[in-house]
Amino acid sequence: MSRMRTHFAVYKQKLGALGRAFVDDEAGATAIEYAVIAGMISISIVTAVAAIGVTVKDDLYTVIESTISAAFGG
Repeated sequence: MSRMRTHFAVYKQKLGALGRAFVDDEAGATAIEYAVIAGMISISIVTAVAAIGVTVKDDLYTVIESTISAAFGG
């Protein structure tokens, strides 16, 4: 019985050390933080491109329309 308690105590100690190492490990948290930052940057880029794209499209079609109208005497 004493031997079983010793094995259990060693197992409990190793499991506790593993748990502490898991809690103290910050590598995963850093990766998640970088993923969140990258996501926010990509959303900002998509929003900016969408807003600029509408303006460019409207301006571009206005120029093309006026050029075609002038070419055909419209």
